[in-house]
Amino acid sequence: MLEFLGVLNIKHNQLSGLPKELEKMNCLQILDVSHNNIASLHHQLKLPDNLIEANLSYNKLVRLPETIFQNSRLMRVLDLSFNALERLPEITANNDWSNHLSSLESLNMHSNKLETVPPEILRMRRLCKLNVSKNRLTKLPRESMLSSNFREIECGENPSLCYPPPEIVNAGRVEVVSYMKGVARFERQRKRAQNSLEHSVQDQHAGGFIKITEGKDRNHNEMISEHPAVKAYP
Repeated sequence: MLEFLGVLNIKHNQLSGLPKELEKMNCLQILDVSHNNIASLHHQLKLPDNLIEANLSYNKLVRLPETIFQNSRLMRVLDLSFNALERLPEITANNDWSNHLSSLESLNMHSNKLETVPPEILRMRRLCKLNVSKNRLTKLPRESMLSSNFREIECGENPSLCYPPPEIVNAGRVEVVSYMKGVARFERQRKRAQNSLEHSVQDQHAGGFIKITEGKDRNHNEMISEHPAVKAYP
């Protein structure tokens, strides 16, 4: 009868793992296995197809199976906080789990041991809340164009974090999003201007034309460098 279960709450037990048969519970929509002693999961475990919310917080997970999110296109809320995660599953052409989590709106990875955040996470279409506070991050991906749905990024309590800069982080999670969107947008504009100049130099041989183009490009870069979001970055 477990295959027809819609909600499974087994938090605050002494579980050390989850059975691979879990992935066959196709009616399951809410899973809470928080506050247990789960240190590892079956290396080929996939979360159930129709899962909308999964809470794996307050366990001892160091890493996740590469396959875990392959059936998670309906997942909206994922809580991995208060574990010991050192890295996330690798994103490859054959296993782009950021694309599998196409409905995800909230991702909580507070209090882990992550040193990097894959740029693909910041581009997830529906993600609006990300918490990576209290990890070992030195920076968030600078040139990733954040999804338009992003509203909050919490990244405090990362002692070595240099981007976003501390004054932006301290200003709050909404300000972090605004700042990062501004920087990413102007980085893209800067690259387009540089590419335009390179093509002009290759295609044109008239010295006067090149000088004019260089002047326009310099003015464009000066305009970008004066933008508040870029000026705030050291």
